[in-house]
Amino acid sequence: MKSTIQLVSTFARYTNRKEYESVPHAMLRTVFASVSFMAIATMQDLLELDGSARMNFPSTLGGNWSWRMTEDQLTPAVEQELLDFTTIYRRENKDLKEVKKVEK
Repeated sequence: MKSTIQLVSTFARYTNRKEYESVPHAMLRTVFASVSFMAIATMQDLLELDGSARMNFPSTLGGNWSWRMTEDQLTPAVEQELLDFTTIYRRENKDLKEVKKVEK
């Protein structure tokens, strides 16, 4: 069994992670750069949240799917990062003309 240090080292090599780059950013960059048809990113990873924002706890009754992102968490910096990922790796939806904000 590999140690945590070995796993981190393998992850850093596989993703070509730079010292200044966070683990979630390196992971998301790798996902978006993959050859897969679709790339899915969770908001928890984009926001670099800890385990307290977890959505699902397998084999538990209740308490799942209760985390919700607040409007203030979607900062211009987070929006720009997601836009960068989608444009750099050509995952933008060319057919989407405009996204309308849903009014409460």
